[in-house]
Amino acid sequence: MKYLGIDYGLKRIGVASSEGILAKPVCVIQNKGDKKNLAAIHNILGTSSNEPPQIVLGVPLGANGEDTQMSLEIRRFGDFLSAELGTSVIYHNERYSSLEAEHYIRTRKTKELVDAVAAAVILQSYIDGGKNG
Repeated sequence: MKYLGIDYGLKRIGVASSEGILAKPVCVIQNKGDKKNLAAIHNILGTSSNEPPQIVLGVPLGANGEDTQMSLEIRRFGDFLSAELGTSVIYHNERYSSLEAEHYIRTRKTKELVDAVAAAVILQSYIDGGKNG
């Protein structure tokens, strides 16, 4: 796994992965605090690689491009992940990722599926060259 995309929410965390070409939804983690979330992410990563993947974490910037209260919480979580996993975290503007995800899965509108697809949308946007945040 080259990239791990994360759509962090206060209740749920969407997770996606990519080898560098196409992002795919992996799962949704129920947000139970940093340590339990980290354990769940470790389970997703498994032992398939000695090198941790690049983490791409969606950040909801405000209309003016500035951080919001939620984006500051997400950056705090990103710093925690970076320290614990020993990898850098890339922050990518996710302002409309959930809306785009809902568009893709209108016929199957379960909230958990939306979160996982939103993580894939964030990661795919980054891979496609929208590297900002």
